[in-house]
Amino acid sequence: LFVQQILTSPTSNDRDASSFSHVLFPTILSLNAVIAIRLLVAGIIFADLFRASMLCVFLDHRTEYYPGSSLKGGAPIEYHGMLTQQGTVWSGLLGVASFTMVTWFLEGSFFFLAGILPLLDDDDDEKNDRFVKSLLVSIAYTLWEIVCPCAFLITLVVTFVLWPFAMEAQKQGKGDGQVQLLSRMGPLLAHNLNVLAIAMELSLLGGLSIRPDHFAMAPLYGCCYVLLAW
Repeated sequence: LFVQQILTSPTSNDRDASSFSHVLFPTILSLNAVIAIRLLVAGIIFADLFRASMLCVFLDHRTEYYPGSSLKGGAPIEYHGMLTQQGTVWSGLLGVASFTMVTWFLEGSFFFLAGILPLLDDDDDEKNDRFVKSLLVSIAYTLWEIVCPCAFLITLVVTFVLWPFAMEAQKQGKGDGQVQLLSRMGPLLAHNLNVLAIAMELSLLGGLSIRPDHFAMAPLYGCCYVLLAW
């Protein structure tokens, strides 16, 4: 389905580069303003990813299980950003290997492509340029159909599962800084700005849609991530 989406999307009548030039409320926002907002969102996301993979000194992830479970919590995973004194490429990549951060990267890539596609020259008749543009459109739509539902999933899970669990553990004196971790600027951006940016794209900027016959795109992405996590 991933390959089919990338290869066939440019030929769809309702899916071409002009879709990214559409503005829902042109009397409020100009196309240039929409482009600027998209690129600003992409810049914020990539800056946060750079911080997480390059500059963060330490993060500690422990797998927690219910009392009495036969499963045992693994050793904490420690990493240092690539540019820190003890940093390595592997330890830096650990900082952006979670489902949230991988989806965060895909969302940044979507907003970057959605921002530059309206800037491409529609009158260019060069065959190679048309192919590259069609490929970028396909990739952008594929990313959109992945990150749109996943952003809402991440925010719902963090808000209604992780936050209550962390706060309850803190009240019982069993927490190990999960509340402090979730309260940092980076996690707040990845868990809140992600869905705000998607909602803004849906309701204020371009109003992009998701094709019903591509509903499996996000679950397939989730399955691919499970294989990566293993």
